[in-house]
Amino acid sequence: MPEAVKIDRRTLIHNLAQGGLLLSLMPGFAESAWCAVAGAAGAKPPRALNAAGQRLVAVIADAILPRSDTPSASDVGVPAWIDVIVAEYFSETRRRSFLADLAAIDKFASATSGAHLAALNGGPLAAVVAGGRAV
Repeated sequence: MPEAVKIDRRTLIHNLAQGGLLLSLMPGFAESAWCAVAGAAGAKPPRALNAAGQRLVAVIADAILPRSDTPSASDVGVPAWIDVIVAEYFSETRRRSFLADLAAIDKFASATSGAHLAALNGGPLAAVVAGGRAV
């Protein structure tokens, strides 16, 4: 039986907000990071996130902002933007914490649903993103 991982939805949202959203409220940071993503010719490999970390960010972002009649978070480059934020604006301590938080989210998904976050969709994914509560 997998080890239980405790993660509180408010903590998750707080950590994700600290990871990027709060920077977007500060003039210059978000625009600079977005320019680094939008101005890049072609897809660049992630700098702070490994491929698995970038996939986790994409899954979480798309669960929050899915594709409908409008583009999803991944469609508009949110995972690449978060990678730039983590690589260029986070201290080494904050970067390690963010990466540990991503690993904890994936571990929580495995413990509560029996599968890694990237393998989930629909209700099970929504439940993990909601902090383990059924939605």
